[in-house]
Amino acid sequence: SDNNDSESFLLRVESALGEHHSLTWGLERVEEKIGAVRKRIDVLTGDQIERGRDPTRGGQRRERQTVWVEDRIDLHPDVDLAVGLRWARAEAEGTQETPAGVFPLEMSEDGVSGYVGLGWSVTDTVELLASYDRGFRLPGIDEVTSFTDDPTLESLPSATLEATTVDGLQVGMRYASDRFRIGAFVFRHELDGLPILAPAEIDGLGFVDLDGDGLQDAGEPSWVRSASIGASEIDGFEFDLGIALPWHLDLFGDYRSSEGDDLRTMAPLAGQPADFGRVGLRWNGSGKWAPWAEAIFRWTDDVSRPSDADLAHPDFHPAWLEASDVFEIRLGVTVPPRLRFLLVLENP
Repeated sequence: SDNNDSESFLLRVESALGEHHSLTWGLERVEEKIGAVRKRIDVLTGDQIERGRDPTRGGQRRERQTVWVEDRIDLHPDVDLAVGLRWARAEAEGTQETPAGVFPLEMSEDGVSGYVGLGWSVTDTVELLASYDRGFRLPGIDEVTSFTDDPTLESLPSATLEATTVDGLQVGMRYASDRFRIGAFVFRHELDGLPILAPAEIDGLGFVDLDGDGLQDAGEPSWVRSASIGASEIDGFEFDLGIALPWHLDLFGDYRSSEGDDLRTMAPLAGQPADFGRVGLRWNGSGKWAPWAEAIFRWTDDVSRPSDADLAHPDFHPAWLEASDVFEIRLGVTVPPRLRFLLVLENP
């Protein structure tokens, strides 16, 4: 991880407005100072790798302020409406030294996001749900500084990056009775303005002209810079279920699947997670100590649509694409009045 220092402040207030409104509002402030050298651990060999950031990148500061408000409205005994607004602002300052000179990293971005959700209780056990949200994602520090591990590329800072906008739509249903529950949802996310590495030029040249001859020779990396030109769509579904069994036992499980496409190249989207799920059995004891235990099997499917960017990543390993699973046992007790003990055993 980077040598970072961060400070944060969060305030959240809940209140009721009459009989039909439940209002929640809050504010948050986060300040982060980012160090110069980033180290990584190779999970396959255990070796420590220095990413090699320029020491002059140290001392950068990022600050984010957020204010939000949410109102839940009872439109009808069987219909609930939720609306929310969020304003966020991010600022960054610092410099980055490159072979092309020192670049300022001053950035300021702000925007408003919101959502609306509707829930309809069709019967005592069935509820239909739908929601739409529009948000934005502020550029990360690695995207602003455009750092790349590729030795054939030399990156330039991108302090003019714009926020990525995200539009999301989700529709689904829930059924819940005394002994059985199930939920199923489908969703679509559309992202615009994704930061991706794009060709750049310095003094009319798209490469580092080490020998000054105006021609790109072997060993002279190309200039690149993050640009807010990416767009993608992600479609998927998820479901969960639970069954109350005799002897204080509960069976539960969930599964999520998604597929994303890069709309610029009409190819699989980079960094897409594999489909994953879990199934488990939980026992809830009674008595003063309220003991409980659960066994959970988690799995991840094969990555069936790896992107070219994933395959070309300097750290790529074929194991990234393979299915995996973990069996986990969790035990716990409560010692009155405020102490809890938890034991977890895993077998990957």
